[in-house]
Amino acid sequence: IANIELTQIINTSPDGMFLIDEAFTVKRINAALLTFLDIGENEAIHKKCYDLMASSWCKTPDCPFSRLLKGTTYLELDIERTRKDGMAVPFILSATPFTGMDGAVIGMVARFKDITQRKYAENMLREANERLELLSVCDGLTGVANRRCFDQTLEREWNRLRRAREP
Repeated sequence: IANIELTQIINTSPDGMFLIDEAFTVKRINAALLTFLDIGENEAIHKKCYDLMASSWCKTPDCPFSRLLKGTTYLELDIERTRKDGMAVPFILSATPFTGMDGAVIGMVARFKDITQRKYAENMLREANERLELLSVCDGLTGVANRRCFDQTLEREWNRLRRAREP
């Protein structure tokens, strides 16, 4: 019964999750991650995490899961994964060690939170700031640089000449 309850709890998360052992073998995986990977549970369980979600850091010392096995207590990384349909999806990967009854690390738990909406908002904000910067230094009617642009350029050049010790 406890196993069924644990599976139900894990599957209620809207974020993808899996539990892997110290050999990087998937022991548990939730419905959200299975949906993202577009595979069934039987295709994921007992597979290596790097076979399901390959990354340039896999099988290297930079692997977040290797770092957890070596003593790191928590990791959070911005990553991007590509779905089977070719669409890239940004995630925050959060990972923690998974310990046995004796306290020894026997695996790790990873959570993949889709941050597509956040990345979209960040891009929109960056673009708006770029437009605002352009509007602040150019005349809207003529497109000619305004006094603010002149003052910024003068200060930048003055500082450059001072550093170079030129007249």
